[in-house]
Amino acid sequence: MAACAQATGDLGTAQRHLAEAITIAAPRALIPAHATALASRARLRAAQVTTGNTDALAQGRDDADAARRLAVRHHLPWHELDALTAHATLDQAEGISHGWAAQGRQLHDQLTPPSLDPDPLATVEHLVNYNKTSRTGDTDVGNPGS
Repeated sequence: MAACAQATGDLGTAQRHLAEAITIAAPRALIPAHATALASRARLRAAQVTTGNTDALAQGRDDADAARRLAVRHHLPWHELDALTAHATLDQAEGISHGWAAQGRQLHDQLTPPSLDPDPLATVEHLVNYNKTSRTGDTDVGNPGS
């Protein structure tokens, strides 16, 4: 819900959703949910930086660091990648590079096999279109008995 609110530009609603998620997840030790909410809030802080809120940068760094620490401590590599991506987003908002994007790419490369199709939906669409064009000579494609 926070991501949808942020996508529509309603940063206040996104912030309330994330605060609620953190309030629910933290005391109950829902580590994956907590790490996700912290990384999401860090990305929200990056959006707030671009609107002129300079305090949001330090808050976002704190959230991204906390998300990364949780992920590393609990062996959640995909959540660690999410935290690294949040740090990279903060770097972009600040207009500098602390190397977070490179660390994120390196971890992503470790987590995904090289043979994995980077865009499976486009591959399927291409195959469907290929099959359609290869049948253009068939006049009775829909009638297998003819």
